[in-house]
Amino acid sequence: MTYHPRTDWQDAAHPVRGSVAYDPARVVQLVAHWPGGRVPTSSAAVPAYLRAIQLDYETNRGYSIGYSEAVDPWGDRWELRGTTWRAAANSIPGEPPGQENARTWAILFLIGADAAKLPPAMLAGARESIDHAQQLSRRPFRLRGHGDLEPTACPGAAVRIALESGALAVPYPPVTPNPDPGEPDTMNTARIVRLPGYLNTFLVGAGAPLHLTPELLEAYTAAGVPTVKLEAPHAQFTAQMLAQTGLKQTDLVAGPQ
Repeated sequence: MTYHPRTDWQDAAHPVRGSVAYDPARVVQLVAHWPGGRVPTSSAAVPAYLRAIQLDYETNRGYSIGYSEAVDPWGDRWELRGTTWRAAANSIPGEPPGQENARTWAILFLIGADAAKLPPAMLAGARESIDHAQQLSRRPFRLRGHGDLEPTACPGAAVRIALESGALAVPYPPVTPNPDPGEPDTMNTARIVRLPGYLNTFLVGAGAPLHLTPELLEAYTAAGVPTVKLEAPHAQFTAQMLAQTGLKQTDLVAGPQ
């Protein structure tokens, strides 16, 4: 697999641009897309194919190609907007423009309508792309197809099968290989911590504590991050947790475990 920066394919006269910087702290999901028509028949044909899409976007939509990355059937990754600019490929009717894009890593799967399943190399390349974006955002992503947001056949049957089967799911935190073959592999030391008497949850042990929204709690739980319920934490522990996450006691929501 090869990662291709924009300089490997774009026309200097029509460079990819964006109006809003990519903010990994806001990105919580992958949204998968497909071209829905003609696709490249070889890796060598991909650069010209992407230039044609970029020119079409500029000419007919007034902005640059809207995806974060593209993945081809041979497993190569192609930087589009990348981590430079926010995606511009998604919207939900009734929501403010850009809101869905702000929380999205958008992958364009260069796969045709006749494909029954994703080639193994393409699947590997997509997982590598998702892993890269998750590491930057420091959270597992919710995996969705464009059709989950808008009434469209995108991203096609092959990508939909990969999404629904879990083939595109990438663990986060990643599994850490144990150098001792006699011991089983263990997960990263990150844990979900629940404070007794409150509904709030925090991710502890993977850098600075992270206050989890319900959506992030669901995603971390689905990724297998274990939960620790503290029975009687010292008051200093709670105070330090609040200080490190920028919260106040009044921000906590009382409720049963």
